Amino acid sequence: MISIILPTRGRPESFKKMCLSVLENADEPNDIEFVSYHDNDDTSIYEYIGNHKEVVGDRIIYSRMFNECLKIAKGPIYMWTNDDIYFVSKGWDTMVKETFDNSKDKIIFVHPNDSYYRSKLGIVGFLHKNWVDTVGYFMPPYFPAGIADWWINELANTINRRVFLREARIQHIRLHDDQTHQEYDKHTNTSKAIYHSKEKKDERVRDAQLLQNFIDNFKTT
Repeated sequence: MISIILPTRGRPESFKKMCLSVLENADEPNDIEFVSYHDNDDTSIYEYIGNHKEVVGDRIIYSRMFNECLKIAKGPIYMWTNDDIYFVSKGWDTMVKETFDNSKDKIIFVHPNDSYYRSKLGIVGFLHKNWVDTVGYFMPPYFPAGIADWWINELANTINRRVFLREARIQHIRLHDDQTHQEYDKHTNTSKAIYHSKEKKDERVRDAQLLQNFIDNFKTT
């Protein structure tokens, strides 16, 4: 199963469109679940599509929301994404599953083609349970806005395990004018400062080593 994990706030129409794009372009929509995080003060009315679970809680740090959702996600493949990302390629789920099937240890970061960063950076993407269990988190729980994707990309690049799915195309609509994005934008510089701190640099070195150790010691049964 693929668990699509995403926070959302104040964007019920975009959220619905995102979920529909996932299912309409999947070969096996019944093998996909959505796990979304909703702030308990969000009064928006959401329509849930497909197999859906939700976590409702306080307004917490953005990247922590993914880890809260992970607690009830089935996996073993997890995707982090946003509510303004839409899938446009048919059979994207088959591409993702086959890519993980071709990896013995599953320690890879797989990301689709957003037609902007393309192969340079995965702004959203897929991790396996093996990766999450090894480092002890799904998303690094430090960032009030973005930047967690930089963290995952850096780890994957360090161990040479970033996989770009050119044919799995997505669109990032970037809803810059709405209140949700404006609130998010206020915290970008804070997130960048956290990312570049020595403490967090050292943590990424440690986590990359944990992943490399798993790869080196992995044995098929």
